[in-house]
Amino acid sequence: MNHSFSNRLFLVPLFQGFSRLDFLDIVGKTRFDFHTLPNRATVVRQGDECLELTIILGGQCRTVYHEPSGLFTLEEMEEAPLVVQPERLFGLRNSYTQTFEAVGTVQTVTLSKQSLLNLFAQHTAMQINFANMVCTSAQLSDQWAKAAFPRTPAARLALFMQTHCRRPAGHKVLRAKMVDLAAYLSMRRLVLSDLLVRLKQREVITYSRGIMQVPSCAALLAALMEIDREQGAKE
Repeated sequence: MNHSFSNRLFLVPLFQGFSRLDFLDIVGKTRFDFHTLPNRATVVRQGDECLELTIILGGQCRTVYHEPSGLFTLEEMEEAPLVVQPERLFGLRNSYTQTFEAVGTVQTVTLSKQSLLNLFAQHTAMQINFANMVCTSAQLSDQWAKAAFPRTPAARLALFMQTHCRRPAGHKVLRAKMVDLAAYLSMRRLVLSDLLVRLKQREVITYSRGIMQVPSCAALLAALMEIDREQGAKE
């Protein structure tokens, strides 16, 4: 294993808290399967069973969430280093909930469940790091699951973006027919159309032929909060 590979692996959150000596000992005794994937190659696919831990070490990935009934898809960009859905490795529901696709050349490494369990047995820090990642995912899901259903259209779209995006920042692409998205958000089509026009005027989205481009999710959320406050002031 070359130094470039081990240096990039050292940056992964799973290995935080290890000394360089301990880390090199792990690398020397554990089997890591290294892969270089071409542009548009599938790293993991939504619905497939998670049988091993996948880590993206280099490059960019596009994540795509396909709404089960086909109402919409949501695309995001992710940068390495990244551990791919570690919360799906164990438990009752261990299928991937998103597809990860290479954008350009991507370097990945996979670690079998047994190898990971061996590392847990030997290194408490590894257990803690993995538990932190899984617990963070569970806490965020629980937070949004218990959130009150928003009253205004702007707040509903904001909650949609917060609950369906992996992180509330960066570029997003939402593909959905206006009528389908309006039904999903429990609002009339004309109300959603008016909201999207206001967002386009603020230059935080573009929308054409069922494709909503969001250059900055953070800017979109800020604009939705402003529109929500304006609506509240009128009432």
